[in-house]
Amino acid sequence: MRRNKKTKIIIIGTGIGNDLKNLTLESYDKIMKAKNVYCRIDYEPIIQKLKEKGKKVISLTPFYEKFSSFNKTYENMARFLIKEAKGKGEILYLVPGHPFVCEYPTELIIKRAEQSEIEVQILPNLSFLDSLFVDIRFEPGLGMQFIAASEFFKKKIYESISPDLISVIACLSDKLQPGRKMTVYDKFIEFLSNKFSKEQKISIVYQDPYSWEQKVIRTKIGEIQKYKQVLTTYRATCVIFPRKRR
Repeated sequence: MRRNKKTKIIIIGTGIGNDLKNLTLESYDKIMKAKNVYCRIDYEPIIQKLKEKGKKVISLTPFYEKFSSFNKTYENMARFLIKEAKGKGEILYLVPGHPFVCEYPTELIIKRAEQSEIEVQILPNLSFLDSLFVDIRFEPGLGMQFIAASEFFKKKIYESISPDLISVIACLSDKLQPGRKMTVYDKFIEFLSNKFSKEQKISIVYQDPYSWEQKVIRTKIGEIQKYKQVLTTYRATCVIFPRKRR
């Protein structure tokens, strides 16, 4: 498909942590030279550090207050960015971590950009998964299933999760979405109860709200609800190992 060469969206992952040195040199260079920079959320330390250097960054955080569901929020974010690109020629859109790891707006932007013949460039960075492999000390090649907890509402996915593989579950939320009787967190607890015993060990990897460093809590599924606040507030990811590992 032929694209308008004058119109371009560059999606940049800002990586993990709270230091600008975690950005790739290419990403940092593009951000500092760009005229039109946007970010999905503005409370990331990296965004604050860019602002301290005098960089103007337009935040899309208000979209979360305007719309009643994540789907509507992300759809409208994508529409807005497409409109901005058409009007300004080239824009940068910054997202936490990696643009393709639990960043659903990226897919929507690419889809709408294709329809509008707008070029999209992706500059990746480390995701929370890269840090998680180190924090928990495991090799994903042994067999791993990674899923956003919201996908448990889909029956086929819910039933397909195998307790014989390492399970990595992310994106927990305690916000009730329209059309649902349970929150993502409630569905997650139901899933654990149906798939595993109370004695099954589970690790919670979360981002400390003060240092922004990754921390680990090791507990049992029967005690998991004691950590509800951590699970739903601090970007937690849960890792469950099968009883027998190779």
